[in-house]
Amino acid sequence: MFLGSIALLFLTCMLLAALLQRLHLPPLLGMLLAGILLGPSVLNLLDDGLLAISGSLRKIALLIILARAGLTLRRSDLKKVGRPALLMCFVPALCELAAVTLLGPYFLDISRLEAAILGSVLAAVSPAVVVPQMLRLMEEGWGTERCVPQLILAGASMDDIVVIVLFTAFNGLAQGSGVSGWQLAAVPVSVVTGLAGGMLAGLVLTLLLRRWKPEGLRLCLVFLSVAFLLAALEDWGVVPFSGLLAVMAAANLLQQRQPEAGDALQRQLSQLWVPAQMLLFAYILNGNEPMPMTPFAERFAFSAMTITRAANQLVELGLLNKSCSVGAQKMLCTELDTKGLYQKAVPYLIQPVRTTVFIEKSAVTRDMFPAGLSALSEMSMLNPPAVETWGMVGGKIKGSAQKLIDSEKQCALQLWRYDPRRISQTGGVDVLSLAASLADDMDERVEQCIEEILEKVW
Repeated sequence: MFLGSIALLFLTCMLLAALLQRLHLPPLLGMLLAGILLGPSVLNLLDDGLLAISGSLRKIALLIILARAGLTLRRSDLKKVGRPALLMCFVPALCELAAVTLLGPYFLDISRLEAAILGSVLAAVSPAVVVPQMLRLMEEGWGTERCVPQLILAGASMDDIVVIVLFTAFNGLAQGSGVSGWQLAAVPVSVVTGLAGGMLAGLVLTLLLRRWKPEGLRLCLVFLSVAFLLAALEDWGVVPFSGLLAVMAAANLLQQRQPEAGDALQRQLSQLWVPAQMLLFAYILNGNEPMPMTPFAERFAFSAMTITRAANQLVELGLLNKSCSVGAQKMLCTELDTKGLYQKAVPYLIQPVRTTVFIEKSAVTRDMFPAGLSALSEMSMLNPPAVETWGMVGGKIKGSAQKLIDSEKQCALQLWRYDPRRISQTGGVDVLSLAASLADDMDERVEQCIEEILEKVW
């Protein structure tokens, strides 16, 4: 029943999330609704074992989210924001708390102390909701020039520490146990010990990774193990300690001291946005020459705002720089050579092909273009594949099949996330998009041919 509960929860969450997204509502609401419906309050369909560990699962998810935040935040951004970053940590929460405390007795017929308890509950910010949204805004370039997402990200990460301490104090007053000076001192103490503990853990992890260099999943497991230990220190309870803040500090220090390891961790969680990948490929194929952004809105059929956000993501990832060299016109440039830029971007690239289906050869239209191994055979010495491969941008194709039935009558059709012909400005796929689409092909001949055609670009 335990595994069945997990399957039921996952499927219901995905179904309701997709439904609400179609209604232009946040998918998160669908997931919350799924939990309410399946939980003990309504249908009670979930296994008791799953409910017993739900708190730990939430904590693990939150630690991963805050680790990603720590890897993304830059000290330079926080210095740029300055005093507002510090004020965001407690001023919004105190304003909400004061408003509910003052107005609660008049509207809800509750005591002033009960209103203060309610205010401390309402003032709490969920990092699990705020942090992913701010990271998305940073990736898409919204507000990054003035570091608005970074400002909210830093504030949301410390807001709960203040609110939880105040809630504990008000709750103690309500129960008649009073409030001690040590309870009030818990806020600054937990912040200092959390930062110190996180920086120490990050320093130890940095020294460890200089000698031992795990990759991929092993690196993630090592860091998560450290994060779990920091969270356990908070539960230990001897000294006020913020485990969540410690995880962010450890991730941030790792990013500063060991950028390669920090980037490797970030790669597991971050990928390029489609317009950003198209803009990057166009820049590389342009020979790494400084390039204005304006023409690409029309060329890629995106809005000017979308192109700006795509460029901001490339800048955020350290792939390109923005400079004004022709009047006030924004220009993209980089200090890397063409090959170095591509190699640095590889970990962030998305797979441009959504899925592959099979259609009748007679169904091939002018809107389709040679793709996959068929396109590679046209660009290199590779023999044409036994089954032709075509590509197109769009959704479902009538009469398509998921499996190959007759190789003589059928061909493969790749459904692409974007139109690579807008990058190459020809009737076919561009070299870089083709290489990205074949990244999972382990055939040595294919890898060699891809290297040969990429060398022509360098």
